[in-house]
Amino acid sequence: MQTRTSGEYRITGGQLQHSKRPPTPHGLNDNHNHDLKNIFKSAATEARTSTDAFGVFYQELLTKGMKPALAR
Repeated sequence: MQTRTSGEYRITGGQLQHSKRPPTPHGLNDNHNHDLKNIFKSAATEARTSTDAFGVFYQELLTKGMKPALAR
């Protein structure tokens, strides 16, 4: 049995084809956008302590058993 992901396919001429190159991991490179990453991390940190919709959503994830690091 072989497992494949959607990243291994591409659409060419309206047809789905298996890509010859393996998918590259996203978000694991050294040249990421530092400013954008900081914005997202700051927003996640702020959501932990807020009482708005994001804070409520974060608390619901924790209540369901999700680890805090993943919920952020």
